[in-house]
Amino acid sequence: MNNQVVVKGGESGKWVNSTFVPPGETRTFNENEVPVHLRPVAAEVEQVEAVNPLLEILDLSIPAITEMLPGFTDEELDALEKAETDGNTRVGLIAAITEERLDRAAKLQEANEFLSQDEEAIVEALDSLNATPEEITYMVGVEQKNQNREELLKIMDEKIQEAVEAAAE
Repeated sequence: MNNQVVVKGGESGKWVNSTFVPPGETRTFNENEVPVHLRPVAAEVEQVEAVNPLLEILDLSIPAITEMLPGFTDEELDALEKAETDGNTRVGLIAAITEERLDRAAKLQEANEFLSQDEEAIVEALDSLNATPEEITYMVGVEQKNQNREELLKIMDEKIQEAVEAAAE
């Protein structure tokens, strides 16, 4: 059984069944021994639904969501697609998610092919490509996951710095 703490109210004390609780003191009783009118009111708990931010995104238009897709992780894309198919299933949005996945796969394949060359050829190609810092950073991530060639990673970091400085000018 739950215990019920009864605190004296006022200056005169309080009777709980046949037990007197003197002024300023407290006594603990089993819940079934305390009259209903002396039990504290159970706090009303407001049922708040956890709002999934992806569900809020689905309220946006397809073009607005499509613009956001490149910033989502693969897991977020999966969750977004599942939430959409569980709800409205807008064909245009499903197509946009699929296109984003295909773009990512093509980009990864392209980076893997580029990085399959020897280090000298990669450095030469980086010099002639005028790649953006974002593109080189992406390739660094792919290289780290695959071969993780330290010397190449250092050179790529230098290329990122050069590209950032060139963009700032």
